[in-house]
Amino acid sequence: MNRYSAYLKTRARITLQGRYGSFSAGLLLIALISMILNTLPVSLLGQVPGISGIFLRFLLSFAVSVFISMLMVGISRMALQACRGQETSFSDLFFAFSSQSDRLLTVKVILTAMTLVLEIPDFLLAWQLNSGAISDFLYYGLTMGWRFLSVFLSAILTMWFSLSIYLLIDRQELSALESLKQSAALMRGRKRRYLYLRVSFAGMYLLGILSCFLGFLWILPYQETSLVCFYLDTVQTEAGRSSCS
Repeated sequence: MNRYSAYLKTRARITLQGRYGSFSAGLLLIALISMILNTLPVSLLGQVPGISGIFLRFLLSFAVSVFISMLMVGISRMALQACRGQETSFSDLFFAFSSQSDRLLTVKVILTAMTLVLEIPDFLLAWQLNSGAISDFLYYGLTMGWRFLSVFLSAILTMWFSLSIYLLIDRQELSALESLKQSAALMRGRKRRYLYLRVSFAGMYLLGILSCFLGFLWILPYQETSLVCFYLDTVQTEAGRSSCS
């Protein structure tokens, strides 16, 4: 698994040479939009007390997560284009909103819903902070640690369907449900390799946090392109098996 992961990451680094500019610009825009939208639950619902306020903030946070994940489809599209030696452009960032967006939206809603449980600690910590049970320092420390861990927990929860977005980008005839089924079939026997690849970026995530998140402008394109290489290698391998059978 170590060799395979290293092979995919080497391919990703070669692919990204001279291409980081468009990826970084896209991620900066997504980060800005995310910062603005993530203030909505507090600014709009900050005065709603009790359980009802927490529930409403939870729903609004879910909607924001889906929207941001739709923008991240654009980064996946750019990585696919780059891996195939094609030109990437800033307009690719909005691919999910211009190409049969209903299919992509359906899958993103399903995948985001699958990881809803990972949002609960964030809201519990915010509740504790507002009630004065914990200090600001402890809140931000626990929140940062949980969000770091939840990245990899999310990968575990959704790994069966991790290739569905790439399939939808590549094949416009596929429905959302078909992409989920095909992804699960392609991931059969490959989940350990996929998880190893995802976990191999843990050290980089720590460096990204220590760099005040600026490092993620390099880390996230690198990770996404490595995952695209995993997808392309998987599809090519399956196509070779089919032609031999």
